Amino acid sequence: MIRVYVVDDDAVTRDVIRGMIQIEPDMEIIGESDCLEGVIETVTRLRPSVLLLDLQLPDGDGTDLAEKLAHMPGAPGVIMMSVQKDVAFLRKAMQAGARDYLLKPFASGELVDSIRRVNTETLSKGGTRQAERIAVLSCRGGAGGSSFSISLALQLASMGKRTALIDGDLYMGDVAFLLNTPYELNWTSWANECLSGTVDGERYLALGPKDLMIMPTAKNPVQAELVKSGMGDRLIESLSDRFDYIVVDLHRNFGDITIELAEGCQRIWLVTDCSCTGVKNLHLVTGLLDQLRISWIERGVIVNKAEREDRSIVEKIQREYGVKGLLPFDEKLEKGWLKGEPLILSQPRSPYSKVIREIASELVGKEKVSL
Repeated sequence: MIRVYVVDDDAVTRDVIRGMIQIEPDMEIIGESDCLEGVIETVTRLRPSVLLLDLQLPDGDGTDLAEKLAHMPGAPGVIMMSVQKDVAFLRKAMQAGARDYLLKPFASGELVDSIRRVNTETLSKGGTRQAERIAVLSCRGGAGGSSFSISLALQLASMGKRTALIDGDLYMGDVAFLLNTPYELNWTSWANECLSGTVDGERYLALGPKDLMIMPTAKNPVQAELVKSGMGDRLIESLSDRFDYIVVDLHRNFGDITIELAEGCQRIWLVTDCSCTGVKNLHLVTGLLDQLRISWIERGVIVNKAEREDRSIVEKIQREYGVKGLLPFDEKLEKGWLKGEPLILSQPRSPYSKVIREIASELVGKEKVSL
């Protein structure tokens, strides 16, 4: 998926661009800005593939931003946009590091062709593809958040995507246990490396099924205290240019590490069920996320263990929050974990596996997944 960020002070232009891009199956708008202020920080966090940048903005010249981005590792390819026809402006933009120059107004085909070309050029000329990062937060114990996180990560890995799965519960996480994956290095080992000043997070991951790489919980809850504020940020940063996808199974405590991991992701999906507690906690968690004011490009809800008689509750959740996925109850799911046989692998045609596959397929750009 080509992730596009737009910087233009004209709201009509942004609306037109959004309309052109939203019909393209391999592109998405991940953010917009009407000025230069804060764009570098936002681009650093969201990691767009391509930046559509207006030449002249109220608070400065777009070429100044393009020049700064040109010296940043993993920066997006810049497409400069302008009404200026003078070749001097084109020359200035290209010298600043822009990879293309579009004269306004431009046609839809001209825009999307430029985006695809610049994305390809950026990758081939040393641009770093950043991982798509998804945080998963269970609204209550037993709602199935970890099962969903693991199943999603396994499906992405099965599709040939290099995928990392981070157990965000440093004290009592069970990701490695459910996958029957032995490990020695873990969060505690990573904390020691951070203190030493080096930041190679990949070497602390355990190898799971389908070449899925896992950051396991600490072996002793007491040792988890070694993980300090800032180490979650550093882990995400260390892994982002080495994987296609990073799935983070968040803990519900909203401590420093949980918030850091959530903030380091581009999407956050809340997993709940149709119980009274599940619906109540969904409301509470949504309120907490609003207070954090983190700019995710997507915040969705996964409803788990849904039965036919829960239709009215699902419809209520859909109206208030939007439902990204509806996972059916399957008693074989729990039995599979007990045997160390994830349902997504042992029974890929089950209704539960089908929904996971659809969500993963949409995430990678609606590509078809064959069994």
